[in-house]
Amino acid sequence: MKIEEKPTLALFRQTLATSQDFLLIAAIGEALDRRDPMKVVSPWLKDSDSRLRQGVCFATESLSWSQDLEDLITPLLQDLSWDVRAAARVALDQLWKSREAVRLAEEVAHELALPRRWTLVDAALTIGYPGVVAGYGARSWFGPMIEKQPYSLRRHALSKLEEGRKKMKDELSKRERS
Repeated sequence: MKIEEKPTLALFRQTLATSQDFLLIAAIGEALDRRDPMKVVSPWLKDSDSRLRQGVCFATESLSWSQDLEDLITPLLQDLSWDVRAAARVALDQLWKSREAVRLAEEVAHELALPRRWTLVDAALTIGYPGVVAGYGARSWFGPMIEKQPYSLRRHALSKLEEGRKKMKDELSKRERS
């Protein structure tokens, strides 16, 4: 299916500025993460509309870590809007967890001792973003982590990922925007 980029991004922009639906905001973040998110979020994080900046911070909670993204969000810790500052703090916390989940996932691939691999997988699943859209993990840190692992470890990881996704969905459905 072909998606028109311009109207889709306009809808994303409007939704991020106005929506109370955090599941939808997270799904938008996941969709942006599949492309070049910096191209899109950079101007939005610098926009004069504080509600848009806040919404983009919410969406960046589901993006993969990059130094450029961290550098873009860090100045928002001193934004004039308290709501933007609060959203930026949470976004940075999630980005740092994302960075560590990737690091742990990479370590799993190089670890020879199976008991330590189980421990590393559990640690990555504890802090890693599970995604709200099924299948997101295949493209994120999760897919490469479980690739070439024993069947029992893959089943365990998939089960824990689904638990994390369910928990995240429950938390996001209760979250409110100020």
